[in-house]
Amino acid sequence: MAVLDDGKIPRPETVGASGGLDARRKAPLRRTQGGVGRGFIHGTVLLILAAMVGNASGGHAQGISEYEVKAAFLYNFAKFVEWPDPASGPIRLCVVGDDPFGNNLEETVRGKTISGQPIEIKRLNRGDNPRSCQIAFISASERPLRAVLDLLQGASTLTVGESPNFAKDGGMINFVLEDKRVHFEINPAAAQREGLRISSKLLNLARIVGN
Repeated sequence: MAVLDDGKIPRPETVGASGGLDARRKAPLRRTQGGVGRGFIHGTVLLILAAMVGNASGGHAQGISEYEVKAAFLYNFAKFVEWPDPASGPIRLCVVGDDPFGNNLEETVRGKTISGQPIEIKRLNRGDNPRSCQIAFISASERPLRAVLDLLQGASTLTVGESPNFAKDGGMINFVLEDKRVHFEINPAAAQREGLRISSKLLNLARIVGN
């Protein structure tokens, strides 16, 4: 699964999704003289996210799995989120509860950074404290969900899940699988309460919900 890191612009077809990207292969991306600007990089990330939303399959028909797609989303979400207190060390991406990713998270973030910081994958057992995580993927195994979200109040942690009504119940981003395609919904109010700012570029790709 190809993902984008600052300064590395993959060809769109390396994303692994077909259909909507095919036409773009005829018009290769152009680099500006003197290097690639941050706006261009973010625009390309947005292109990849949009392609995933529109075309990525949750099965094997297009050669990538549901959790390869979700792992790539988790990494790229962080490029469109501003934390009130930027991390001064490794950015912790935590899995709370049962881990559905296998080694997909490690493969996705290997050699990558977020705002210049390395990424640390942590898998938390029941009873472990997730408040030191910048991003917490809360597994569908975690019940009651409200207890986990209450534990994270005031921690400025980006909460991501895949449970029905996760975003409506106070989570920030929720993965939704429809017709074997990965989509996501966002609860901006939940992020704002924790001091997180989600870019309008990401919001424009999501289904917006409230709680």
